[in-house]
Amino acid sequence: MAQVTQAPDSARSAPPPRLLGLDGWRGLGALGIVMGHIVISTVNASAISAAFTAVQPLHACLTMFFVLSGFLIYLPFASALVSGRRLPRTGRFLANRALRVFPAYLVIFLVVNFVFASSNTTNVQVAAVAEQSPLGTISDPGTLAANLLLVQSLSPDWISTGILPAWSLTSELGFYLAVPVLAALGVFIALRVRAPRVVAVFVPGVILLALGLAANITLVASSVGLDADALAARTWGRTWEAVLLHSTIGCADGFGIGALAAAVLAMLQSGKLRLPSPTVVRASWVMVALLAAIALTFHVNDLVWAFTLTTAVGSAIAMLLLAIAPAVGDPSRNVLVRLFEWRPARFLGLISLSLYLWHYPVLYWVHQHGLRIHDYPSLLSVGSLVVALSLVLSTATYFLVEAPTSRVLRRRRPSAGPELIAVGAATAHPARPQTDGPVVPVVVPQARLIGRMTAAFRRGTAA
Repeated sequence: MAQVTQAPDSARSAPPPRLLGLDGWRGLGALGIVMGHIVISTVNASAISAAFTAVQPLHACLTMFFVLSGFLIYLPFASALVSGRRLPRTGRFLANRALRVFPAYLVIFLVVNFVFASSNTTNVQVAAVAEQSPLGTISDPGTLAANLLLVQSLSPDWISTGILPAWSLTSELGFYLAVPVLAALGVFIALRVRAPRVVAVFVPGVILLALGLAANITLVASSVGLDADALAARTWGRTWEAVLLHSTIGCADGFGIGALAAAVLAMLQSGKLRLPSPTVVRASWVMVALLAAIALTFHVNDLVWAFTLTTAVGSAIAMLLLAIAPAVGDPSRNVLVRLFEWRPARFLGLISLSLYLWHYPVLYWVHQHGLRIHDYPSLLSVGSLVVALSLVLSTATYFLVEAPTSRVLRRRRPSAGPELIAVGAATAHPARPQTDGPVVPVVVPQARLIGRMTAAFRRGTAA
């Protein structure tokens, strides 16, 4: 019978090792979202048709964020399930996630709403149909309270108000609430149903994937035959379909695929699975490239949901390969590792939350002052201005709000014992915590794996 043992607080609360490349992944993904929103805000798409077409696939960057969140957030729970330790404390976990999201969000929202007056005061689709600008200062008490609590996308009355991209944070918060419950279900299955822990660890990811698939299949099937106006209403209008689309359930397939990748990594870390050979790793990277090509084919043929799902699977495999890179070879030879470990990319990862929240209000504010994109020269000038202002504001928010909060979070985590190590921790900065990462207490007893990781670290520092 499977048993769950008590782990020392130092193990359950250890600062997470920095998984290779994921900070840069987050940063470049955030920049991709910014560039996509800038280009599609044009008032004359035909004048910049090449750029307009080129950025359309960038909406997949948001899918990659959901996969990354599922991967990082579920990983400590997966590690506990596989090893038989107690799960991370629910109260501490939820408090840490709230401290990671709310301080920066509230500061940015309050400035956007009361200083810039660039909040969406009403539903964007309703305003578009009425040919009115939704921008201004939210004064309605209900709408203001919903945005302050980050629940605006849970009701047709408030959806798409406030900072438009903030809906994804509401979806993330729902996922955070679900993870401890789903992980507890995995423990129940391991202890009461007597299923192997290596089976129970996949249960949360499977449930999330099934929920997401069911929700999206339902939405796609019910949208067949609708005209453009009806589809727009179902996407951003005051409809329950829009609420479902932007909810945790609507995004659960991305979270689930990331959680499944985390379960595989936890099994690799615990020795339940063998590390793949370098040949298998190279073949897996080829598979990622093939999935990217298939995803683009789906996109060209307007198969949006298939494009999103394929992107999610490819992203999960790539994240897993990045995480094990130091243990299966020399990561310095991997082009993607070098790209994602590039210092500017990693810095973008540090400020990615603020950048994601700031860029849309900045774009609105620029438009309010008469600067619009109507050709390639204006795309370059307006786009550069939006990026520059967003980076400045995001950097300031990070150092004034996010970094102090992160220091508080680190003080809440006692230092780890020397027995803690994780696949991917052997980098040039092994002590630096993963940005926005979860607690990752992983015991790896295999001397061969530790030796390979140590050798990889030595090669990296020697270079």
